[in-house]
Amino acid sequence: MVNTLSDWEATDDNKKNQPPSKETTPDEVDVEEIRKVIRIYLREIELPQEQRNLSKVVGQKDLLQRSSTLDILTDEDIESLKQNKSSLARKVLIDAAIRSEDQDKKTKILEWILLSKESGHVNLQLVLNYLSINYINEEIDAHLLKKAKLYLKKQKIQSWGIGLIVARSGRFPELTDLLKSQLKDPLIPDEIKELIINNASQLFPQDWKILLQEDINLGMSPRLRSISETALTTKPSPYPALSDVSETFVVYEDKFRAALMGHAIGDAYGNSLEILKRHEMREDILGEANPYPQTIYSYEDQGTTTDDTVLALLLLQNFIRNQGFRPENYATLLGKYQNKVDLGQAPDRHFSANTAAVLRRIHLGYSLDRSGRASLGNGSILRCLPISMITMNTEEEKKAEIIRDTVRFSHNSEKAINAANLVVKIQQHLFNTKQLDADELLNLIKAENTDEEMTTKIDLVRQLIHDNETEHEVVQNALGTSSKVHESLPFAIYCFFRSKDFNELMKLCCYVDGDSDSIAALAGSFWGALHGMKGIPVSYIAQLDCREHIEKAIELKDGEYWY
Repeated sequence: MVNTLSDWEATDDNKKNQPPSKETTPDEVDVEEIRKVIRIYLREIELPQEQRNLSKVVGQKDLLQRSSTLDILTDEDIESLKQNKSSLARKVLIDAAIRSEDQDKKTKILEWILLSKESGHVNLQLVLNYLSINYINEEIDAHLLKKAKLYLKKQKIQSWGIGLIVARSGRFPELTDLLKSQLKDPLIPDEIKELIINNASQLFPQDWKILLQEDINLGMSPRLRSISETALTTKPSPYPALSDVSETFVVYEDKFRAALMGHAIGDAYGNSLEILKRHEMREDILGEANPYPQTIYSYEDQGTTTDDTVLALLLLQNFIRNQGFRPENYATLLGKYQNKVDLGQAPDRHFSANTAAVLRRIHLGYSLDRSGRASLGNGSILRCLPISMITMNTEEEKKAEIIRDTVRFSHNSEKAINAANLVVKIQQHLFNTKQLDADELLNLIKAENTDEEMTTKIDLVRQLIHDNETEHEVVQNALGTSSKVHESLPFAIYCFFRSKDFNELMKLCCYVDGDSDSIAALAGSFWGALHGMKGIPVSYIAQLDCREHIEKAIELKDGEYWY
């Protein structure tokens, strides 16, 4: 019986089926290609927003963020980006400067962004974040301090937060003193004081407990008092501990591994195609998938996963590292990961603009009940697989609480939370199923569902899976394939039911307009949860970038995962 990845790789058939490995260096890049991408950026962002088509450029983030990007751009290229005045053009410059080894170019670009009046909050936040922990010279430090003091004296939370980023570095004592005085100032809004309290251990490492206790005694609002008391005490987690699930991971080892592999493979497969429209796929895909499709817009290695896999594996890593699950620890870990991406210390796995903004808010110190937005995006359901695994034996009421707490800090929407609950129910049902009964699973989904729009889509799925005459394109248009949970989840369920094997599943999920990587990740996790590793072709695993991390996670071993 085959139980481990090495067992599969050892078989002669699998050795023959594995594609040859490519030998490339991480920063190997065509100079003309990177300039071509920059020119597309410049051309598109000059158009009115409703006429822009940046999808192909966004799909090339990896190319734009190579450490060599700034070094191969001419002064004329850089000047063109500076003159454009678009936040997108400046983001390209910031990413390139942060990753560049040319200190002279790096310094000039970052100083220019720092002093520009048109940089925008997000871009300025990124630059101040980088400069606050990376000393360049005294002149830039002087600008940095001046800028931070200016923002900390504003009482608008978005502006004030930019100054907080610099203060947290600990390099400027006068900023720390200013924040201490603001904590005691009755005129400072509570939302600013809340961020100071949530950052107190970092801002005032020597006396933060004394400061918070003094403020509790002086009289705070009930919310601030509760936050301070929580910071001063450590309560045991009410959620599952590692010791509670170790036996479960043994019993379900094969299906857990397959679900994680299916999730990651679907993500990587769809990553190659997500930016393409259906009519473009015929001409832009380079030959047959081997096993992942390669397109003329692919600059990442085949088998490269995205944020859909990061969300899942970081949750599992956090659970293992902390010997149990705490939603606040998971949120903090994601915030740290996003910060490392911003600093050029971790690969950008393409978080959506909403998720990236939320994670920056969390890293800044926002409480979890204030960090999220009313988003319907797929990020809410792509993190659910580890929850399904660690709550197999958790009572339903507690499980629902865990799902809500895991989703709401970024996607604070009842539709998103409902969809997350459905994904957990589906995955757990399939973990315990040997033979798929479509009607039984659809009845379960309908019984658990609380959203009217989702009900309509699930009823439509039931009709479509029994109708062999309907063209796949018609199904896509009927169910929808966008990044919204009420479209992507029903479509993933439909593809799962209609597929005869894993290869067909990937094609049904990904050769579509829309959020193909998220759809394929969901359907891939369903497939693995039902069929186990015998249903996952090993050729996909051979090129998967996170295969070793999945193996460690299944063995409940701590492993550094991209941060």
